[in-house]
Amino acid sequence: MQTETLDKLYLEWSQYTGARTGREIALAGALEQLLNYFDANYISQEVAVALQQHRATLNRNR
Repeated sequence: MQTETLDKLYLEWSQYTGARTGREIALAGALEQLLNYFDANYISQEVAVALQQHRATLNRNR
C-alpha cells in the first residue's frame, strides 16, 4: 500500500475510535501543563471558567 492510502485509512479509523497521533498526545500534555500553570496562579474568574470549559472539551475528546 502507498503511504497516502494508509494515511486515509488512519484518518477514517481515528474519527471512529478517537485515536490520536504521538504529536497530538504530546500537544495535549503540553496544553494541560500550561492550563495547570495558569490555574495555579492568579487568574480572573472569567479566564478560570474558560479554562474549565476547555478542559471539559479536552476530556470529552480523549
